[in-house]
Order: sequence, then structure tokens, then C-alpha cells
Amino acid sequence: MTVSSPTRPDTDLGIAVPAGPALVDAPPALTVETLSSGARLVRTRGPMDRRGSVRLLRLVDAELTTVRAGRRMLRNLLIDLSEVTRWTRGGPEAIGHARYACARAGIELLVIGCTMDSSAPLQLRTHLDRCRTYPSVASALDALRPERTT
Repeated sequence: MTVSSPTRPDTDLGIAVPAGPALVDAPPALTVETLSSGARLVRTRGPMDRRGSVRLLRLVDAELTTVRAGRRMLRNLLIDLSEVTRWTRGGPEAIGHARYACARAGIELLVIGCTMDSSAPLQLRTHLDRCRTYPSVASALDALRPERTT
């Protein structure tokens, strides 16, 4: 006996998608890049909800564990939030916890691409007040470069 779920045609793409409530956001995607010795960049894309915050905190913990084990030197951890599509419970708290965990390890957390305007959730603005924030990765990297005297 085969059980099939009802479908509805998607008029834009011409394919059938499962019927039911509105489609949920794609799962959050996280990528890590090494920018220079001592700096790593975590890019987040998608919703920063409970699932996204758990993934982010696991990734931050893995970075810190690698540092504690002596396998990597890390001075700065940059988190790019410019492609976060939605903030829900758990997301702002993850930023606060990441900042706390990095500070305990002697690593500075820099937050990129997240505005402090009134459209941001109040809890997020509260956590961002405690972080160094930058509009872009390039501006954060410029701030990290030592000033040269000529």
C-alpha cells in the first residue's frame, strides 16, 4: 500500500510541492573561512531561529575547542549576519552567548552586517551593544589591521 501526500501545483515553476501551511524557510546555512592567521569568518545565511542559533553556537564551540587544544591560533572571530532572513527566539541570545564564550577564551568577537536600527529586535540590539559591529567584512578587516607609521 502506498501513501502519498496531497500536492498542489506551483504555478511559477510548474512543479508539484506538498500541500499544507506556507513553506518554511530553508534551514540556516553556515560557512567558515580563514581570513588570515588569527582571524576566522563565520557566514550565516537564512533564519536565525532556534535551529540556526544551535548550529551557530556549535560552530563557535568547535572553533574555541580547536584553539584550546592548541591546533589553531585565533585572535578574532567574525560573524557575518548580513544574510540572516529572520530573527526569532534563540537567535539574539546566540550572539550574546558567542560573545561571552569568545571573551572567556580571550578572543574578540566582531559582528558584521547587522544594523542597530529600530527594525532589529530589541534583544538583538542589546547584545550588539556589547560587540564591535561593522557594516562589511572589508571594514572589519581594515579595523583589525595594525596602523602603519610612515
